[in-house]
Amino acid sequence: NALQIIEELLSIYGGFLIIKAGKIYFSQLEYLNGLAASVRTIDNDHLLVEKPGDQPITITKGAKQDTFNKIRVNYIDRSLDYQQNQVEEADEVDQDLFGIRMREFPGRYVMSEQTARTMAWRSLWSNLYARDTYEFTLGWKDADLVPGDVITLVDSHHPSLANGIAVRLVNWVEPERGKFNIVGRQE
Repeated sequence: NALQIIEELLSIYGGFLIIKAGKIYFSQLEYLNGLAASVRTIDNDHLLVEKPGDQPITITKGAKQDTFNKIRVNYIDRSLDYQQNQVEEADEVDQDLFGIRMREFPGRYVMSEQTARTMAWRSLWSNLYARDTYEFTLGWKDADLVPGDVITLVDSHHPSLANGIAVRLVNWVEPERGKFNIVGRQE
């Protein structure tokens, strides 16, 4: 069905959906010199809390056993007269420590080795090392941010966030006017 195809495309290309003015747009992650460029620093002055004393950021650590350490991307190879081919990317150290946990993407939507290799590499590393999610609330002054933007998230009261970390916004909900519940994933 259509939802499965959309989810597969989002997963393969590292993309996300944006809804603007009643239309749904597919967008892909943007990188500057191979690294995500932060568009803003979000610190304690930007973060909203329900009551004084509440933690402004909720951190959810990803479970190691839910990750994959070997990725295979099948693709239709133009250089081989459109025969199916495949590329694999793996983290051998993680495989030695925890055994092989593999994910395979079907041979659709990709027709070049370079694209398949980039997808495999991005999928592997974002899956293994960008598992932590951050939930927080922002106000009007950050209403121009959109899913896909990379921010530097700083919380001076939290030891692991005191120096700031790069976070990509993956979900944006406005439960009430001027209040935005955000979910971000570590870059």
